[in-house]
Amino acid sequence: MNWFLFALLTSGFAFASPSKECQVWFNQSKINSRDTDCLEKCGTIGTGMDTFICPQACPGLCSATSDGPTILGRLMYYPGLTGEERKLVSRLPREALTVFSQKQRAESATDRVFKRDAQEDESDAFRHFVWAGLLSKELGPELAKEFLDAHESSGQSDDPNRAMDLANNRAGLLAADRLRKKGNLNQDELEKAALHGIRSKELIVLKPRGFQ
Repeated sequence: MNWFLFALLTSGFAFASPSKECQVWFNQSKINSRDTDCLEKCGTIGTGMDTFICPQACPGLCSATSDGPTILGRLMYYPGLTGEERKLVSRLPREALTVFSQKQRAESATDRVFKRDAQEDESDAFRHFVWAGLLSKELGPELAKEFLDAHESSGQSDDPNRAMDLANNRAGLLAADRLRKKGNLNQDELEKAALHGIRSKELIVLKPRGFQ
């Protein structure tokens, strides 16, 4: 997630008019476009090869308000969110903004430390660990875990990449708990703990690429 998210939330961003395929997709669901929970219901409609982008049109398909997509609507349909994440955004919009801002901090730290932000390597493990720790600091461990699990909910249960992410998320949450008890839970300490975990092979790395 990057700063485009915040520009999208605070600007007059206008969603494109729904395509005919998406309009038919929505009509077949029998969802009332004026229901107050239309956005949440729309986001859970199944998609196919020709309708996979239709969830992004939900703010335009739902017309519960006359002033266009709300901040919540813009956030819910940011590309790439899982269905479980959308449910959490609907229920906890303020906390969701914190989640995405902390994700940006973790990604920026990863770029700074590794000069890359890749998948399945040390930078991936570092990013997940730090993000989990920051979320625990800002939201508490239970809510942090709920958001982190929702982010990984779209993968297959036997997917090694998903297993890696879940394991490193858990390691970040546990580290945050230890640091909290010591009274020094902050980003610098989380980064140090993440690097120690990588060097000691306590964190899961599927495709090691090395780092300084």
